[in-house]
Amino acid sequence: MHLKYDNINVFILPFLQLLFLLHMYYCHSIPNELKFDCIPKEKSDEVTCKRMNCSWTPANQTFTQWPWCYYPECYNNYNTINISKTSTGVVAFYNLSVASSYKKNIQILRLDVIFETPQRLRITIDDAVQIRYKPPFPKINEFKGNPIHRNDSLIISDLVVRLAKNGVGFAIIRKTDNTILFDSRNIGGFIFSDQFIQLSALLPSKYIYGLGEHRTNLVLDSNWKTYTMFNHDNTPKPDINGYGSHPFYLLMEKSGKSHGVFLFNSNAMDIILQPAPAITYRVIGGILDFYFFSGPAPSDVITQYTEIIGRPFLPPYWSLGFHLSRYGQTFEDLIQVYNRTTEAGIPWDTHWNDIDYMDNKDDFTLSNNFKQLPKYVDNLHKNGMHHIVILDPGIKSRQSNGTIYVPLKDGLNDNIFIKNSAGQPLEGKVWNDIGTVFPDFTHPKATQFWKNQILNFHNIVKFDGLWLDMNEPANFVNGDLNGCSSYKSDHWEVPQYIPGIVGGHLNYKTICMSASHFAGIHYNLHNLYGLVETISTHE
Repeated sequence: MHLKYDNINVFILPFLQLLFLLHMYYCHSIPNELKFDCIPKEKSDEVTCKRMNCSWTPANQTFTQWPWCYYPECYNNYNTINISKTSTGVVAFYNLSVASSYKKNIQILRLDVIFETPQRLRITIDDAVQIRYKPPFPKINEFKGNPIHRNDSLIISDLVVRLAKNGVGFAIIRKTDNTILFDSRNIGGFIFSDQFIQLSALLPSKYIYGLGEHRTNLVLDSNWKTYTMFNHDNTPKPDINGYGSHPFYLLMEKSGKSHGVFLFNSNAMDIILQPAPAITYRVIGGILDFYFFSGPAPSDVITQYTEIIGRPFLPPYWSLGFHLSRYGQTFEDLIQVYNRTTEAGIPWDTHWNDIDYMDNKDDFTLSNNFKQLPKYVDNLHKNGMHHIVILDPGIKSRQSNGTIYVPLKDGLNDNIFIKNSAGQPLEGKVWNDIGTVFPDFTHPKATQFWKNQILNFHNIVKFDGLWLDMNEPANFVNGDLNGCSSYKSDHWEVPQYIPGIVGGHLNYKTICMSASHFAGIHYNLHNLYGLVETISTHE
C-alpha cells in the first residue's frame, strides 16, 4: 500500500509541475501585438516588472514599441462576489484580491449592465461603497423606466453581453452575426484606483474613427498610438492633446457594419490603440461609464450617439458662406480689407474681429481705435452681411486708472469667479495687462452674469455671432500668479499617473487643478469648461 502511494506521488508530482508550467506558459507567452503595458510612462526593469506580477520580455532593439513589461493573460486583481439579473439587465459585484501599485485601490466594485434601447447598451463600473465624481455636463438624456421587452423575460436588443467568469471583464456581441465588438475579459490588467482607472479591450477591426480632438488622419493610427484627452490651447499638431476632448469612436467592422463606443468621463485620460487591434483606457478620475451603439450604418451610430449627448446646433444659413478674419488688424486695416474684397467682386458674408477691437485686451470693451466699429457693423447689415467678435472667458482681475470695469465688479458682487485653494478668486494671466480671473460657468448665477455682459456690449456693437476662444481654459502662466497650493505634494496637481499632455503637468498653461468651481474641483471639470461656457452663452 505504501509503495503504491509512493508510486502515485511520483506520478502526480511531475504531472502537477507540468500543469503549472503549461499554465505559466499560457499566461506569459503572448503575441507582441497583444502585450498591454504594465508600467506605462515609466522606465521599467525586470525586477520591478516581476514585483508587479507582470511578464518581462525585452523587445527587439530595432523595434521598441512593444512593451517589455506586460500583463500576463491570466492577470486578475478582482474576484467576483455575485452576479444577478435586474429589470434592466445585470448587476455584478467584485472584491479586490490583489492591490495594484497605484494608491487607494477601490475595494468593492459594482458593474451595471443596462439595456436602454434595442440599439443602445450602457455599462458602468463604479465604487460600490463611496460616491465618486460623475460629469454634471452634458445633461445626458438618461434612460428611465423598463426597456422594451418581447415578453416578460426577454429584453429586445441588438447586443448581447457576456461577463467574465471571474474578475472584471465583459464582451459586447452583435446578435445578428455574433461579431464581438468589445472584449475586455482576461486582458490588459484591469485597475480601479482613486486616480488611475485602466481597462483594455480587443476590437474587431483597425478601422477606427474619432477620439478627438487630435490632428490625425481620418482613420486613426492603431500602431501603438496614444491619444491624450485634456483640453489645451495650442495650434493643432500631431501627437499632442488639442482644444477639445471627445472619448467617442466609431468602428467599421469587416462586414461593413459599424458601431460606436462612448466613455462618459470628463477627466484627463490616455486612450491607446495597438495592432491587435485593441484599445486601452487610462483615466485619472471618475468612473467608467460606457455607452455602446449598435449602428449598423455610420449614420445610425451618430444618430444614436447624439440622442444621448444632444443634437448638434443648426447653424444659420449665413454662417455657411465666405468669412474673413485676421489677428493684428487696426480699424483702418478692417476698412481696407472690406474695400479690396468688395471691389474685387468676391462674394462674402461675414467679417470677424479678433481681440484687437478691445480696450487693453479686456472683454466687453471697445478701444479708441475701433470707436467707428458700431457704424461699420451697421453698414455690413445694410449690405446683407454679418459680423462676429471674439470673446474670451477671462476677465481683468483688478480695477485700474480710477475707472470701474463693470464685468469685474458684477462678477465679484455675484461671487461667480473660480476660487483658489484659499477661497479667493484664482488669478491667472492672459491678454489683460494686469491679471485675469475666470467665470465659474457651473455657478447658478454665472449664466445671468454672462448674459448681462453680452447684452450690454451688444447695445454698443450689433454683432451677429460670438467667437468663443481661450476656453480650454487657456492661461499664460501655470496655474495661478501666486502658484498652486502645495504644488509638489498636492495630489490634484501631481497625480501618480499623468497622461501624455503638452508640458508634462496638468496645470501647464491652464489654471490649478485644485481650483474650486461650484460643481467641484477643476481636476474633474477641466475638460468641461468650454462646454459650460457655450451653454451659458447659448442660454
